[in-house]
Amino acid sequence: MTNMGLSQRQLCEYFGWDYRTIAQEAKAKKLSTHEYVQQKTGWILRREVYYPPFNHSEAVESNHSFNN
Repeated sequence: MTNMGLSQRQLCEYFGWDYRTIAQEAKAKKLSTHEYVQQKTGWILRREVYYPPFNHSEAVESNHSFNN
């Protein structure tokens, strides 16, 4: 995994999510899209760019835990 960060849209694409769906889910939970994406992925937002806190397999596992 690269140390480069991803924009919110890039991060959604990385996980295979539709950005509009994520925005709707965030609104339904009364969260900003930034807050929701951080909670859903565990990635860290700095200056409008997301960075992984750990390796990809752990991020995927974290996402599965979030959805269950």
